[in-house]
Amino acid sequence: MFFWVIGFEPSPLHVVAFRLGVGVNFLSIYLRRRDRIN
Repeated sequence: MFFWVIGFEPSPLHVVAFRLGVGVNFLSIYLRRRDRIN
C-alpha cells in the first residue's frame, strides 16, 4: 500500500501482488478454521 502513498501509479503488478497477499491471508485463515473444526 505504500506505493500509493509515495505517489506511484498503481501498476497491474502491484494489483496482482496485493490480491495475492490478500488471497494468502484468506487461505491461511480458512485452513486454520478447517483444522479447528476437524
